[in-house]
Amino acid sequence: MQQREKHRLFFFTGLLASAILYSAYNLYVLDPYVYADMARGTRHLYKFGSIIIAWLIGFAAFRKTAPAWLLHLWNILYAASLAILLLLAACDALIANPSAPSTKP
Repeated sequence: MQQREKHRLFFFTGLLASAILYSAYNLYVLDPYVYADMARGTRHLYKFGSIIIAWLIGFAAFRKTAPAWLLHLWNILYAASLAILLLLAACDALIANPSAPSTKP
């Protein structure tokens, strides 16, 4: 197989894997009935897992086909995005459930 065909194969395999991940996430996790019954910690775990899987798909696709600088950029952008999302999840865990004020007269 020629080098160009291998690059196309990796690209389209990564694209297909991303589409499958996105579809499964939207069909299962974001289903209104499942989402409403799911605990917040479980939702965070699914979101974190899907982000890590998406990074792995991109890393596997870019590793063979892209220049080194693009792979570094991919890793830096994903690490920064993941850090922001973890910070938001920590804020959500700390301040999202304040105790309800007392309604006693």
